[in-house]
Amino acid sequence: TKIRSINSNLGTFVLGDSCEPKDTMGILSLCKDARLNIIEKLKIKNPNHAIHTFDETTDLSDLTQNEIELFNGTIKNRDLLKKALSELQQKEPNHTLIGELLTEHHQELRDVLQVSTPKIETMLDAAMNAGALGGKINGSGGGGCMFAYAPNNPEQVASAIERVGGKAFIIKLDEGTRTD
Repeated sequence: TKIRSINSNLGTFVLGDSCEPKDTMGILSLCKDARLNIIEKLKIKNPNHAIHTFDETTDLSDLTQNEIELFNGTIKNRDLLKKALSELQQKEPNHTLIGELLTEHHQELRDVLQVSTPKIETMLDAAMNAGALGGKINGSGGGGCMFAYAPNNPEQVASAIERVGGKAFIIKLDEGTRTD
């Protein structure tokens, strides 16, 4: 695995803590186990494919309808990640596109993986209505935190999240770890 720096010129995010407890290990295990089972089933009829190469030609005939939906959501998330990485490597990334990609990713996490909660949804709606360009649940889901991409108006987005019961923290990307 290669570590790559991304463009840290994205601006500001707002982290919103829902203050909801969650079962991180249980959620991660459920999501991981379901995907591993799907991959094992797919390898039988698609021996030359792996998660990085599955596409619309993949034979899904051995999967249940729920497994097909999870597979399609996983592939969509993979493709959203590739699109986002490409955009993040630009000298001047398109902030609107970054926000849209975050929101699209969240929709898959909410609708397919079902890891969002009503409170997280309320917080994301409040952030978007206050001018955030996009946002998503953070971590494993099932409670915990979300973040909103708010390069233009983080204070208003933070206030909106707090008005609906979350704790908000304005954060900015930095260079990361470095040696002197």
